[in-house]
Amino acid sequence: MASIGPAYPASPYVTVSGAHLVNTVANLAADDTSYATSNASTTRSENVSTYARDFGLSGLPNDAIVSQIVVEAVGSVSALPTSPGGGIQLYHSGTTAVGSEAAGTYAAANTDYTRTQTINSGFPTVAQLKTTGDSGLLVRLRNYTGNSSTSRIWSWEFVRITITYTQPVLFSGGAPFIGGGFF
Repeated sequence: MASIGPAYPASPYVTVSGAHLVNTVANLAADDTSYATSNASTTRSENVSTYARDFGLSGLPNDAIVSQIVVEAVGSVSALPTSPGGGIQLYHSGTTAVGSEAAGTYAAANTDYTRTQTINSGFPTVAQLKTTGDSGLLVRLRNYTGNSSTSRIWSWEFVRITITYTQPVLFSGGAPFIGGGFF
């Protein structure tokens, strides 16, 4: 088994699907104490997504056999509106969801909550994992809440992907060794 990652996004960006924009979105690209933040509306429910892309997975071998993908992110909220929460979801080809969203509510304000999406089947192809840009591999970071008059700031510290894989073993003639046994 080998792995590539954790890989962080090189081009985090915002897709407007809510009423506010994310500040310092480049802070998603490192596991440090810098956060990507956004100010929330105080009069309505929210369901706002930020997408991260370009995870630099070009080093993944073309003949890799993926056995697991782990997507991790750390998020928080500055105050507790009605049912605040966050979720992460891997996408390939820009719009195709992989696995199920890893989501949950935030029980305390100003507390970091880790979201981990572990994918053990239904993998994108290696080519899809390496594709960059809007039509490539994306991670959606989603903030949500019910109707609330509570002023709040959403924060995401980082997002990263780790891929575990194997490679076929080649005989000296170049044919892959699949299975086992004697001839």
